Amino acid sequence: LPHRASAQATTLRVAVYQEPARVDVQKNFIDAFQAANPDITVALESADFSTYYTRLNTNLAAGRAPDVFMMSGAYFYAGAMRNAFKDLGPFLEQSGSGSVILMSSTAAVETFIYPQAFNAIKAAIITYSKQLSQLWAPKQIRVNTVCPGPIAYPGGNWSTIKRDMPELYDKTLSEMPLGRFGAPEDVARSMVFLS
Repeated sequence: LPHRASAQATTLRVAVYQEPARVDVQKNFIDAFQAANPDITVALESADFSTYYTRLNTNLAAGRAPDVFMMSGAYFYAGAMRNAFKDLGPFLEQSGSGSVILMSSTAAVETFIYPQAFNAIKAAIITYSKQLSQLWAPKQIRVNTVCPGPIAYPGGNWSTIKRDMPELYDKTLSEMPLGRFGAPEDVARSMVFLS
């Protein structure tokens, strides 16, 4: 984000769940954001995945929602029912060059192993993105969706699959045109380009 002047210092509460592979990325992101926005202090609230949503839902129910928080589609309803989401449309429009990037998956357009509700949720994100882009384009707000395929990183799903189901891991890897799984950096570069 570009540096912006502010009349007063602000603290931004950011809640994330911590996976070993995400800790450094999250720290680097926060450090870069604070360097570009010295008037904003980021107060990071983190928890491991097994307790994150319990803690988040408790804060939402108590009316103490963080300013920014990680949210999975499976938990979206709980936040929506508690009015925890702010409509950012007016702010994006005011910027004159707003950009929204939604995260889907190649699971939205192909069956992987067997049909799953996850695939349908990710497909819905693509449809929502298309409709949102048509609504917001006249307001100079761009909407894109990134659909990564299998992404491998320490502590992620593919690390578990490699350990517990090596045949599936090897078969999937053999089908990769680049001869490797995607990396978080691949997805990050795409998102930065689109932003």
